[in-house]
Amino acid sequence: TRAKINSLNGGVGSSEGSVTGDVYAPILSSVSATFDNSSVASATFSWVTDQPSTSKVYYSTNYPFLIYSAQTFSSATLTNNHSLVVPGFQRGVTYYYMLESADNVGNYSVTLQKAFKAQ
Repeated sequence: TRAKINSLNGGVGSSEGSVTGDVYAPILSSVSATFDNSSVASATFSWVTDQPSTSKVYYSTNYPFLIYSAQTFSSATLTNNHSLVVPGFQRGVTYYYMLESADNVGNYSVTLQKAFKAQ
């Protein structure tokens, strides 16, 4: 569930003591990763958000991985239906990934780390 963030400083900018504007991060659902065994050896990462938002995938062969050490692929286009086709995966290797989406004001959500085997 989502909870509206209440202002801790007495409601600056609002007479009701709450933050105004968009304070809700996108909700990610229908997450999937599929491997294309063509000559490019790409993976398609797909998901849906409840509001238009950006698309970003972090991936690594290490588990668990830290975001700053992972490889990334992204799109700044705001959409509800996300699909990133990422080239360069090696067959027979297990990859770990996280997905991230951010709305137009910077509220963002990430998934837990998931795995898929490129085969």
